[in-house]
Amino acid sequence: FSAKVGVSNIREYEAEKVKLEKETRERRHVLNCELSKAKSQLQYERKRDTAKPLKKVERAIKDLERLKERLKKKEKDLVVQSKREREEIDQLEAQASDLQEEWKQADQKAKDMKVAFLEKQREMKKSASGAEAVEEAINESIEEVEGISNIPEGTGVPKSADNGAQWMDLEKKVEQRLGGSPREEPQLKEDIQQLQTMLERENPNLKAESHYERIVDQERESATELESARNDTDSISKEFEEIAKVRGSRFKTFFDSLEVEQVYRELSGGGQAYLSLENPDIPWEAGIKYSAMPPSKRYRDLTDLSGGEKTVAALALLFALNKASPSLSSFFVLDEIDAALDKTNVHRVASFLQSKRDEFQSIVISLKDTFYDKADLLTGVCRNPETGFSKSVSLDLTQY
Repeated sequence: FSAKVGVSNIREYEAEKVKLEKETRERRHVLNCELSKAKSQLQYERKRDTAKPLKKVERAIKDLERLKERLKKKEKDLVVQSKREREEIDQLEAQASDLQEEWKQADQKAKDMKVAFLEKQREMKKSASGAEAVEEAINESIEEVEGISNIPEGTGVPKSADNGAQWMDLEKKVEQRLGGSPREEPQLKEDIQQLQTMLERENPNLKAESHYERIVDQERESATELESARNDTDSISKEFEEIAKVRGSRFKTFFDSLEVEQVYRELSGGGQAYLSLENPDIPWEAGIKYSAMPPSKRYRDLTDLSGGEKTVAALALLFALNKASPSLSSFFVLDEIDAALDKTNVHRVASFLQSKRDEFQSIVISLKDTFYDKADLLTGVCRNPETGFSKSVSLDLTQY
């Protein structure tokens, strides 16, 4: 037989056969687990109400379409408003340019009028000095006339001819000394009065240029602030996108590291449990579906499980989160977690905690001996009959 099957002895044949059967069983077990998981997932998908999310998505699409229409309308209104404001700005700039040009013309006119006024003042001063000269000339002429009138008789000079010549010379001197100034003084006063009236009527706003420059500076500052605000918005948007990427990456890393199925299998003795995201693209905007299927039972929603089955599923999730957490907790306080468990599950949970004593410590409040007989230290609370108060009693079970 050994030669027929190609082995040296029967023990080698049995060892290979046992090894092959073991591998076959393990592979069959893995395939059965995958098949059960696929069936449970299929049942979950069939049971899940897909019409409601579809209606929700349709409503969301309709809302987005209405929002899109409103945004388009608002965009058109903003474009029209922007054009209107641009036209108003152009008109204001044109008006400002015209006012600036008028201000320049008025300023130049005022300067010319001031120059003319100063010129007239100089002419008046000149006229005043001329009037004084005329007055002196008149006084001299009067003295000369008096001298002519007092010529003594019998000098031998013809009185009429001598007087006529003197009077002609006197007239010439007076005309030379007057120089026409008395006739120009009223006209100068009238011109000065007209210039003063024109200055008062024009009355240009000499602060218009500074006001315009101040408005231009304010506009420049507003444009600078707007550009700074836009830059800040872009920077914040980029920072938010980077934070969202980091958050998504960390969430995915932590979510993928959760070994819920492995822990649940240890606690339940071969069951299946897994987590699924309701919105894989943006997981933090939706929920996380937790599914657990006890061994040898068909798939049911988590809310339909019994109290003991829910307890095992919750403990599996708790210990899986602790195992995947960067800050691993080394201490647990568990209050009557075995209240809804049967003896089999109590034994499994107690054995699981006992196997993890190197990873974390735990204080368990329990009333079942099948649970606390696995502990290292047992502490009980009872009434002291002598004092009437409670007292605690501890027992080290590692010695037994």
